[in-house]
Amino acid sequence: MHAYTVYGFLRPFGCFILLAAYESDELQLYGFEPSGVTYSYYGIAVDKAQKTAKTIFEKLKLPVLNLEYTVKQAAKM
Repeated sequence: MHAYTVYGFLRPFGCFILLAAYESDELQLYGFEPSGVTYSYYGIAVDKAQKTAKTIFEKLKLPVLNLEYTVKQAAKM
């Protein structure tokens, strides 16, 4: 992705990379934008319903929920 961010005319706008990792006995979720900016998330949606999903994520309080319940809620979206 770095090669495409060096020159402005090569940037793949509309692209977003999600990376899930298991680190230090906990799950991590990272997002990478074409500009090279990296974010860490508890939950994120990237699509037409992004705003709706963000509202649902904020109501769920993801840092304190267990994994099984969280997966069930994500499947409902």
